[in-house]
Amino acid sequence: RHEMELTDLIVTFGPGLVERCINFPDRAVRDDNLETFKRLTEFCRFAGVPGVTLCPGIEHASLGRAASLQLAMDELSRLAEAGKQAGLRVSFEPHVESITESPEDALRVVQQVPHLSLTLDYSHFAYLGYSDQEIEPLVSHAGHFHLRQAKKGVLQCRTSEGQIDFERALTRLREC
Repeated sequence: RHEMELTDLIVTFGPGLVERCINFPDRAVRDDNLETFKRLTEFCRFAGVPGVTLCPGIEHASLGRAASLQLAMDELSRLAEAGKQAGLRVSFEPHVESITESPEDALRVVQQVPHLSLTLDYSHFAYLGYSDQEIEPLVSHAGHFHLRQAKKGVLQCRTSEGQIDFERALTRLREC
């Protein structure tokens, strides 16, 4: 009726970024997340939504950084495979307060997990002080793209006040 096309569904398994996150330490929770995700893929196919965006999880104090990142990659791999089997694009969004706050960590994950792409939003990296040039290596892995202006310490601001060069980012996106 409104001639809108759905392009992506952002999925979290709990009420926030911590509870029931993708790399939650409890295997039973992660297995339940996978079953929920499989049901969500059915919904996406029925609704005509071609892609799903997931949050990558957090660093758990009980696991440490390296183990938290590895667990995130393991679970993203299971979810990406389920998405592939359902014919959906599966992306993850590196974001502030996640296990993939840096462009380097985000690149590592997307390069090591088959069938996974990025939902790329420069603003999360800009907020943490990364430059467009440091973010650009991620563009070729983007399956979905968010546009929001930001600058160091400010997650959302007016276009005229931010540091992101959208013309450059969109040119790079078109090149890829």
